[in-house]
Amino acid sequence: MNSNILSSKPIEIPVPAVAGAAKSDALVREGQTYDIVCKMENPLWTIHDILTAIGMMVIEMDGDEAIGALQRLVSIAQRSFEEAEALRARLFHLNHPDRDDVAKERANEA
Repeated sequence: MNSNILSSKPIEIPVPAVAGAAKSDALVREGQTYDIVCKMENPLWTIHDILTAIGMMVIEMDGDEAIGALQRLVSIAQRSFEEAEALRARLFHLNHPDRDDVAKERANEA
């Protein structure tokens, strides 16, 4: 089995520029951060859905080495997705235009 497949080194993948993305933090205007965070949700959940589908396909595969490698990749990617989604959710709440009202509603629900 190729040990490079299960390497713990991060894989560098070029990330395409996002249309309309700010070139520096100084260019982010008030309210723009909230909009960016909101736009992150669909791509993140698309990644989640793809990983879920790959995970289901692994069940039908043959070959222990290939299955193990693919399961490991899915597991790493799912963990990264969960971390990214948690950060997105935190930014969403911190930048919500009605943050104080939302916090009060949550406190009343608890």
